[in-house]
Amino acid sequence: MPSFGPIMERTSIELVERWKRIPEGTPVNALHEMAGLTAEIIARSVFGNDLGDDSAAAVTEGFTSYQALVDSINIGYFLGFDDGLPIFRTPTLRRSVSRIHRIIDKVVEDHLSGRGDHNSMVELLVRRQMKSPELKLDLVALRNEAATIFMAGHETTASTLTWAWYLLSRAQWVEEAVHAEIGRVCGNRIPTIDDVPQLELCKAVIEETLRLYPPVPILARQTREAEMIGNIAAQRGSLVLIVPWLLHRTGSLFEQPHYFRPERFMGGRRPTPYSYIPFASGPRVCPGLHFGLTEAVLCLAIIAQQFRVVVASTHKLEPVCRLTLRPKGGLPVTLEKRSGTPRADR
Repeated sequence: MPSFGPIMERTSIELVERWKRIPEGTPVNALHEMAGLTAEIIARSVFGNDLGDDSAAAVTEGFTSYQALVDSINIGYFLGFDDGLPIFRTPTLRRSVSRIHRIIDKVVEDHLSGRGDHNSMVELLVRRQMKSPELKLDLVALRNEAATIFMAGHETTASTLTWAWYLLSRAQWVEEAVHAEIGRVCGNRIPTIDDVPQLELCKAVIEETLRLYPPVPILARQTREAEMIGNIAAQRGSLVLIVPWLLHRTGSLFEQPHYFRPERFMGGRRPTPYSYIPFASGPRVCPGLHFGLTEAVLCLAIIAQQFRVVVASTHKLEPVCRLTLRPKGGLPVTLEKRSGTPRADR
């Protein structure tokens, strides 16, 4: 995280500087903006490469199209096929996949030819393959690893930040408290990763956003052996669905479960174990938990310090679940500059 933090800071500041050039009142799509931001962060952090605006947009649009064309549940599991059923690749779906692959292939090829960052995740995979040829990490395998890291690392955080702007716009008393906390902790300088532990409310806003709008609202696990789950017999190969969307909104676990109340996560308060699982839980918990949470808090603080992200009061939002939970059609917002010109310490 100490090496990734400055990348998150720099990339967020670049977004803020670009937003400053947008005429006030111009509508922008917050989901698209956050996806571009997090795509650039994950590309620089994990792959050591700048994506650039065009490539970031291509990945964002390609993944948006891909999600619209696939279901979050493979019906083959319910029909008894242990490995589900193959996805029917329509021409439109193939085009969406190929757009993403072209970008990822370029990243992997750069590393294979020695043009990548020597501290990147892909570079570590390349070195591992050189030491252990039996792994057979060819270009396709490396691309699949890179694509998984890339998509999991940017899409979920982009969705979380988008929902956070929506919730803050509907709870201006929380938004004002966030601005006050940033001012108290950071004064007249841009937030850095070193400030994250002191940004308690900013973190609580992100965690409460993850409770209400978990980016992966349905988790699936398959039983390796026959098991009893409570009083339900699950045969070997059964598909078990865990639904954070429902779990996080259960009245017996959370008081006023449908309300946006970041204070649930402040003052040392934590939910009952296993009642709050936005990053899953157990041995297959998301390995990017700390990265994603830190990234979301830092991006929120840097942007909120200089802008109010305003959602029109008349806008009707509809959550849509495919692979991740997104607002249907994105989130149209306008940007209001806040007073003061923060300075960067580095």
